[in-house]
Amino acid sequence: MRRILGLIKTIKSLPKANIQMDISTEEGLRMYKYYTKPHPKVFLVKNKTLGVALIKLNEFKNFEQYVATVSGKNSAAYYSRRCEGKGYQFKSIDPDTYALEIDAIHKSSNERQGKQLSATYLKPILKYPKNEQNRYYGIFSDNKLVAYLWTVQSGELMTLNRLMGHNEYLKDGIMYLLVLKAIDAMMLSEAKPSYVMYDTMLGASEGLLLFKKRLGFQPNKVNWKK
Repeated sequence: MRRILGLIKTIKSLPKANIQMDISTEEGLRMYKYYTKPHPKVFLVKNKTLGVALIKLNEFKNFEQYVATVSGKNSAAYYSRRCEGKGYQFKSIDPDTYALEIDAIHKSSNERQGKQLSATYLKPILKYPKNEQNRYYGIFSDNKLVAYLWTVQSGELMTLNRLMGHNEYLKDGIMYLLVLKAIDAMMLSEAKPSYVMYDTMLGASEGLLLFKKRLGFQPNKVNWKK
């Protein structure tokens, strides 16, 4: 009972965010329906409304102001700089061109964050969606793709849809470099999102939770608007 009361208190204290989505697009409508459908375990709660991991880009004037909040010892900015210093490069990519490399990234480890790799990652995608809502980024080592990010935008929201790195290169901080560079690109975009979402903080493994916190993601209660 004490644990339940503590959880309720935590939920009540979460900051609130009202996020406008664009349901005029296929991706936007799909995302809105998924985020607002009943939670698979708690049916009175919508699927992605509590503890949603957000970076509120609308609170920052530019990328430098944001990155100042994720700097310091053992920070996202520190690992990103170290990774870039080792020669890794960030680029926008055409995922169809790198389908086999992306498949190799998926299969570089049978486990991710202590869990068995989802079956959805075992079958290569040979043709990815190509429109203004979907963007793709990669980290390269000697022209080899070692990490990729697939983002989907709907209205004010940019969702990190798929984010994964090759297991042999993770120790070099490739994921921090990838996300920070992608956020820099988002903030320079004409369609700059107000929010970046990376699933939820609730239920994340200890390692994934630390990763999100280092990047500045914070748990929120979200009211999805269409």
